[in-house]
Amino acid sequence: MQKKSFSISWGDSLLLMLPSKALFLPQTNELLICDVHLGKAEYFQQNGIPLTNNSDEKNLVSIRNIVNEYSPSKLIILGDLFHSRYSISESLKNKVEHLSESLNIKIELI
Repeated sequence: MQKKSFSISWGDSLLLMLPSKALFLPQTNELLICDVHLGKAEYFQQNGIPLTNNSDEKNLVSIRNIVNEYSPSKLIILGDLFHSRYSISESLKNKVEHLSESLNIKIELI
């Protein structure tokens, strides 16, 4: 069964709740996401908990898919972009530094 989005009104604004746990604001054409937690697997691995290393790539692909589907003018990340400062590799740092360019969208990090 495919999950569907649903909308609610908040004052004068329409909020589109997406099954990908994102929020789209049609009136301002903004996409809001939170709790990306890049580097989470590496942090857990450093602390003896085995996790696969593909969660960052899955998160970035998911973000790309949502951006491609809704074509927002701005992506707003509402915190927890990284899981821990101790798990930010050079490769991950490079991907994040070029995320706006690769998605061709303005990004605000709150």
